[in-house]
Amino acid sequence: MNYYNYLTSWLITYMNSLQALIRSIHIVYNMDSVILFLQLKIMRSIAQNKNTHMKNLLMTLLLSLASLTGMAQVNVEKLKQEYKEEFEQVMKKSKIPGLSLSLVSKDSVVMELNLGYSDEKSTEVVNSQTLFGLGSVTKVFTGVAVMQLVEQDKVRLDNSLNEYLPQFHIKGEHSKEVTVRNVMTHHSGLPSDVIKGMFTQNPEHYTKVVDYMKEEYLAGKPNQIRAYSNPGYTLLGHMVDEVSGKSYPDYMKDEVLAKINMQQTGFNLRDQASASFNSKGEAKQDVLLRDIPAGGMDSNNEEMVKFLTSFLNKDENLLSRASYDQIFQEQYKDLPLNFGNRYGLGWTLTSRPHTGEIYTHTGTTMYFNSAVAVAPEVGLAAVVLTNAEKGGRAFGKMMSLIDKMAEDLGREAKQDEKIESFETDEVIDLPHEVTDQYVGIYATPGAILKIYKKKDKLYSTLQGLKVRLLPVENNVFIPKILLFKFIPLKLKENRFMFENIEGYNVMTQMEIGSGKELLALKMEPYEISNSWKDRLGKYKAVNKLEGEIDFFEDFELLERDGLLIMLFKQGEQKIEMALDIVDDSYAKVAGLGRYSGQSLQTKGDQLQFFGIQLQKLTK
Repeated sequence: MNYYNYLTSWLITYMNSLQALIRSIHIVYNMDSVILFLQLKIMRSIAQNKNTHMKNLLMTLLLSLASLTGMAQVNVEKLKQEYKEEFEQVMKKSKIPGLSLSLVSKDSVVMELNLGYSDEKSTEVVNSQTLFGLGSVTKVFTGVAVMQLVEQDKVRLDNSLNEYLPQFHIKGEHSKEVTVRNVMTHHSGLPSDVIKGMFTQNPEHYTKVVDYMKEEYLAGKPNQIRAYSNPGYTLLGHMVDEVSGKSYPDYMKDEVLAKINMQQTGFNLRDQASASFNSKGEAKQDVLLRDIPAGGMDSNNEEMVKFLTSFLNKDENLLSRASYDQIFQEQYKDLPLNFGNRYGLGWTLTSRPHTGEIYTHTGTTMYFNSAVAVAPEVGLAAVVLTNAEKGGRAFGKMMSLIDKMAEDLGREAKQDEKIESFETDEVIDLPHEVTDQYVGIYATPGAILKIYKKKDKLYSTLQGLKVRLLPVENNVFIPKILLFKFIPLKLKENRFMFENIEGYNVMTQMEIGSGKELLALKMEPYEISNSWKDRLGKYKAVNKLEGEIDFFEDFELLERDGLLIMLFKQGEQKIEMALDIVDDSYAKVAGLGRYSGQSLQTKGDQLQFFGIQLQKLTK
């Protein structure tokens, strides 16, 4: 009996090695007839053989051959050339000088693309060892560290963060409800960012964030809505310090990276990494990051492959199989304000027709962009790394590549839960009492939307763009825009909807092939106190740290449409945020989701916003 077990194990290993060989050398075998012949012979042997162990052995061989058939039919070289051309088009259009990508299976690299250059003079070509900034992809590594501590029974996901990080305090009545789990899933209600000191050539220590939190208010109620938080993951890194007794970088090096032989990966390695480029294709030095547990890791294609294959294989050198399963388990799935969007412990959960379930995370620094995806149902994963401000435009191609490979492997397309068509495009007339209730100001963190009526027709404006809303149901509208200000274009694949969800009057949007998304929250005008009126005017950032980058600038506090509004710029982009006034010294960004609830506080004769101290300019 031991002999048969040994032989079965050997056979599985042999077949896996054969599959790996075919993938790695990218040979396309036209061997369907050969494999079919072998399968028929084995099936006959199974039917004739009376020995149970031998039948099991032959069945293993039959299943392995079936798996091999699928891979044999994939013309990897043809697919590689097709996507090489598509990635090159994206790079040219978006001014991305360098890109590195791998598509991997459980046991090998199925496809690798290294395109473009890693230096300003375009002489050094990108290769699999070129370092790139990972940005927020760092968070999935921090998540691994947290789960290791959970396995050691040193941390429990549903306990308060303050239990493991006693220094953590934040203003707000629900602060004790901030747990390890809701921080990992961005449902904690913590502020989205502390921009003060975040981007600088001389970064503060990441443990400084806990001090900034003491001056902030909780931005939202925990466990209500997903609102992305960088400080949250920085606090998790600080928690790793406290619980493990090692600094976060040392713990990551010894307990995470070393376990899967990621020796070249580290934090704030900008002097060793590729050059980086802005949206115009100009070389720009990427800055160092204070919040390294949230986004400060640098790595390369070769080592990211090791990380992804550890997840595909559930490598127990890194985590237990149960922890991998828990990371990819959907969290907070019944929250209405998540609109059916799905999240795991640090990963976004989505799906593709042929791939099935797929788990992703993206990352952005000032000038680097990265993305990873794991598709367990088809045994594939991918990473793409770019050295440009607009590098995120390559992410969609990476997802397309995974699904195309799954299709070529013979995976049938599954019916997607996302809407494939709308019931009607027929425009109807609505009574005044219906359309009147939608008129008003709607706030989304970063922009303000105005809904108004003109000659009994409903319109919206967003940062100068005028949109006609054509009713197809009582609360459902097709947007119609004027392209180049004179060509009418009806966006039939889109719908705008007015709804009341959890007591909030909101405007949502949906596109064919995508889920519903929150667009904006309806605001009601309010009385602005004299204290706030006295603060209206233009402001500049003061008390900056040495080498700190002006991430936000040109601040102005003003009154418009009965609301208090903060205007500022991020690069060339103008941002406007409506504010809810809490009292004479504290207001917060209106809306739902990321950046909502971010505090604007008075500090003597100054204001504090995103942790930035603002001084009013004299006329």
